[in-house]
Amino acid sequence: YLFTNFKTKENVKNILTQVYAIDQTNVDEDLLNMLLEPSEDKGALQVFLKVMGGDAGESPEEVLPRIDTPNICLIWGAQDPWTPVSKGLHPGDKFYLYNKNVQLNIIDAGHCPMDETPDAVHNILLPYLEQIHS
Repeated sequence: YLFTNFKTKENVKNILTQVYAIDQTNVDEDLLNMLLEPSEDKGALQVFLKVMGGDAGESPEEVLPRIDTPNICLIWGAQDPWTPVSKGLHPGDKFYLYNKNVQLNIIDAGHCPMDETPDAVHNILLPYLEQIHS
């Protein structure tokens, strides 16, 4: 019942308009169809139930100390309603405590900055990639 009600176009659009906090332009038919199409696959219900009830896996506090690279570029939406940067179980603004190489970039976006504000993300990622490539 929950899965059937969850996977409606109207419900997914309502969720996306919450997480695309700054610019909802990209919440369009293409995005909705792309996200909803897998819900019609055989086994989609089982995947949904595993995601909703499964083990969350390792926390950032467990993973970050094991990353051995000179630069870790993180991009976080300041308006993210699901995982606020300074609240919750794993606040992103504390990740530097677990790895000194974390570079946290907070931008004016919601939960999906790469889709909501791609130019702002590119302005961070392209120089970062250039730096690590040289």
